[in-house]
Amino acid sequence: MANNYTSATVEPTFPEGLLTSDELELLGECGFHLDIHDNELYFYVEDGVWDEHDWVGIFQNAILRSNGEIKEVVVNAAEYCSKMRPGEFGGWVTYITKDKYWCGSTYGLLTKFRKQSKETPFDKKISFITSVLNIAEEDNNVFTDSNSNDAEGLKECKKHAKKIQVAKRLLESLME
Repeated sequence: MANNYTSATVEPTFPEGLLTSDELELLGECGFHLDIHDNELYFYVEDGVWDEHDWVGIFQNAILRSNGEIKEVVVNAAEYCSKMRPGEFGGWVTYITKDKYWCGSTYGLLTKFRKQSKETPFDKKISFITSVLNIAEEDNNVFTDSNSNDAEGLKECKKHAKKIQVAKRLLESLME
């Protein structure tokens, strides 16, 4: 029988007293362990993490209470198996800020890499030119709306209009 494990580390460390006793208890129930070094709390997971929604909120609260000292928390995990079986290894990361968080896995990155490897140089050129065109059109709309009576604004409008024309010609030539 094979056993699967999840281990994780949390960065940065936290000043003692930043988290409440209730938060520390809940983190413990979620699978986080705690070591104290030089009045700093270091969190880690030796085997498994429970519901992400519980512990993400705790770390967000800590960020808010840190008065700008802590800007982000990163939980970086490894998933592994006691037997060398395909599909049983990988990892994930959770990036936490005061008001949002993002999660990603090694399998998510692998999917992204596979998709990118199938893109042709033509796809990349189209994507780049379309981005330039969109930016130029947005800029032109801003200049047209805000600077229509200003000589400098008119000059900027003409400059952006020219960028739009060049981008459109490039896009059209690629589509032929």
